[in-house]
Order: sequence, then structure tokens, then C-alpha cells
Amino acid sequence: MRQLVPLFALLVAAGCSASHDRGPVDPPDVDGGRRDGGHDLGCARDVGPIAPPFWCVQADGHVCGDVQRVPDCVGTEWQCPATWRRSDEVECWCSGRPPSTSCTCTPTGWSCALDAGVSGECPSEPGAAEGTPCAEEGRSCGRCTDSCGFCNILRCESGQWMRLEAHPRPPPCTPFECGPELRCAVEFEYCERVRSDVGGFPDDYACRALPASCSSCDCLPESGTCERGSEGGLTVTFPGG
Repeated sequence: MRQLVPLFALLVAAGCSASHDRGPVDPPDVDGGRRDGGHDLGCARDVGPIAPPFWCVQADGHVCGDVQRVPDCVGTEWQCPATWRRSDEVECWCSGRPPSTSCTCTPTGWSCALDAGVSGECPSEPGAAEGTPCAEEGRSCGRCTDSCGFCNILRCESGQWMRLEAHPRPPPCTPFECGPELRCAVEFEYCERVRSDVGGFPDDYACRALPASCSSCDCLPESGTCERGSEGGLTVTFPGG
């Protein structure tokens, strides 16, 4: 099975943000991908000295193409075989070899679901998970609780949990309390509080983006009760239900 050359994968990435290249790839035949062994090529190569302007993917039964090959030069046109589709006609496609035989191509890249013994859930102990196997490629775990501070999250990359550092908002950034755990940014966010109407369940809190040029309660949702706290932040409280 022929795979994609790195040059073309880089050039098409802007048109298919979900494309991933996780493994070694084989270059296409030097004759431009002809399967008949001919040398009288009449097809233009739009990308570099080797690659044709698109690739052929098998997307039958999938949103995304999960197998690739070079197109054939027929006369003066590049063409894909029957049942194959051009790479620029599918929602996305995953380049490179999948991490395992159980992986399928999805809009977020290779998804390896539940490989033997590897859970698809977020780690129960994030601090000790870095470098351990993961199943769902591209999945992120953890959240930042302070909009103005650095924080670490885990992301499934190439079959392993990798620790990534998330940067805070650029200054000025003044944090204020939003419930027992969150700290929102005075300049960019307001705190949303939804009261719980179920006994034993706590209220829900979230940092929400302020509307453009909004710095007071006058421009926030009227269905809630808005107040400015001692740290300068705005909190809008909604009844449960």
C-alpha cells in the first residue's frame, strides 16, 4: 500500500485540519504513480517534482478516508480508480500508518478505541499518567481552573499520554473567584453560577466570555442576577431547573 509523501501532507494540512501523519511513509513511484509501468506522462504535477495534485483515498463506509494511494495518469488527467475518492473531496483523511490494526480514521485523526487492556477514559491519576498507553488519539484530559495562570493537561499523542502546558491569557489578566475551584479573568470573563435544585448536589460554576466592550452587568444576560464582587469580577446567578 502506498502512503503519502511528507511534502504533500504538509501542503494539504491547511485544507484538512484533522489530517495526521503518525508513521513513516513510502514515496510514490518515480513515474508519478502509473500502475501500467508507462513512461510517457502527460499529467501535470502541481506539487513538487514527484507528487500529483491530489491523492486517492478509500472512504467507503467512513466519513474519513483511511487508505491512500497515488492516482493513475490517464491520458492527460490524474484519475482515481472506481470506489476511490479524491482526497480533496472527502471531509478528512489520516495519513501515515495507524498505531494499531484496531484504529479507524475520524475527523480528529486516528482513533484506536479500546485496544486490549487500554481504557479510553481519562486517567484516574493524571499526575502519574505521563508516558503510559492511551487509546483515543487526540483526546485531552484535565482542565485549567485559573484563566490567568499556567496549567497542565494530558493529551493522547501517538498512543501515549503527553503532558502539555497551557499558557494563561496575556496581561492584563486579573483573576477572581468563581465558586470553590475556578478563577475567571476580570478583563475577559464573567462567572456563571447555576443554583442546584437537587438536594446534595452543588451549584454549577463556569467562566463565560464577556461580550465585546462589556464591563458591567448592563450587558450580561437579564435572566440572571448580576453582581460585582470584591475582586472586581462579575457573577451572574441563575435559578436551577
